[in-house]
Amino acid sequence: MISVKIPATTTNYGPGFDCLGMALTVYNEIDITPSEGLQIMVDDPSIPTDRSNLIYQAMERAYERTEQNIPGVRIVQRNAIPLARGMGSSAACIVGGITAANALMGNALSFEDVLQLATEMDGHPDNVLPALVGGLCAASMEGKTVVYNKLAPHEKYAFLLIIPDYELPTKEARKVLPASYSRSDSVSAVGRAVLMTTSLLNGESQNLKLASQDILHQPYRKKLMKGFDHAVERAYYLGAHGVYLSGAGSTIAAIVSGDVDFMMKQLKKDLPEGWKILLTHCDHEGVQIKQS
Repeated sequence: MISVKIPATTTNYGPGFDCLGMALTVYNEIDITPSEGLQIMVDDPSIPTDRSNLIYQAMERAYERTEQNIPGVRIVQRNAIPLARGMGSSAACIVGGITAANALMGNALSFEDVLQLATEMDGHPDNVLPALVGGLCAASMEGKTVVYNKLAPHEKYAFLLIIPDYELPTKEARKVLPASYSRSDSVSAVGRAVLMTTSLLNGESQNLKLASQDILHQPYRKKLMKGFDHAVERAYYLGAHGVYLSGAGSTIAAIVSGDVDFMMKQLKKDLPEGWKILLTHCDHEGVQIKQS
């Protein structure tokens, strides 16, 4: 049996649009064993159990890349990462499927092959990269090659996830973005992305609120999110250093430090019924795989 554990991810951090991402201590787990045909067991009835299942599709793509036929498999999928909430649920399935398939093939794909294939499937490296390697990752594309640095955020930071009771599919969230941006907006975004990254590394929390004030995607996407402004306002009032839309949403992430128990208790009272709050930290390992 092959067991794979894949972390959730939070991306963008406001101005680091499609470039910044970090692995979180929330995990999906996959167990894969040989089978005469395809069997998929899930803990969420909304997840497909046929060949359209994303884990299976990722496995199939890995086998195609090595010009091999995928064998029969039994997949047991356990999800802790919420679907369509900006926490990398799709990336976790892609990374998990490719990693599992590669193990079944005796590691026929190099790490670079795995990263490239995962990026092709997800469209961008910002989620799949930290899911693979862990940590805080800054990535850029050079043609089809992902160029990146893996970093470690200051140990004092934790990440409080405010998870609404509704989904926001990435395809819908991308539709509302403008086709182009002004020079001034672009310069501002670059400056704040650098400020965000350096502040996460050196622990200078006083700069995180300004760094979180993105103009590339948040102003457009928040219009799709009931309660966004209220949640951000309350998180700042209760002591968050920076607050941003995680990925394409709908999760809102707050960068926090110290004893955050009071903040969590108060936020639960202030937020709409059905919203969830989850305290997480940086996962430094990325995907983990065991064979037995």
